[in-house]
Amino acid sequence: RRTMATLASGTVVEVAGLKARPDLNGKVASVVAYAADRERYQVRMRDGGEELYLREVNLNAASGATEPPPAAAEETAPAPAIMPPSTNVVVDGLKARPDLNGQRATVVSYAADRERYQIRIDASGEELYLRPANVVATA
Repeated sequence: RRTMATLASGTVVEVAGLKARPDLNGKVASVVAYAADRERYQVRMRDGGEELYLREVNLNAASGATEPPPAAAEETAPAPAIMPPSTNVVVDGLKARPDLNGQRATVVSYAADRERYQIRIDASGEELYLRPANVVATA
């Protein structure tokens, strides 16, 4: 089911209801853009500038608060920050393999040509390639 973007670029939001990254709940971010292909909003955290893709249900708009969009954000989305090998992650949002959602894994490498992370599931040792949107770094 496709949804239309209802939060404009520059809208200030509060993150809420994240299970994989509860450390971000209650934190303030700004909407960069809506990524229709992911059905997620690209947001930039106020403290630290980390960029994430989050569902609208996890964003509460601050009433009337906006800030100017970053220069050229509409034309070119910034390349995602690449997590280095050995980064601990949690698998999230897989539709074809929902059995893997919530599983802890380790980044083996980033395959730039595929735009995917090669990860190894900690429990089973299974290796697979996942989109950055489906790999969430853990502390």
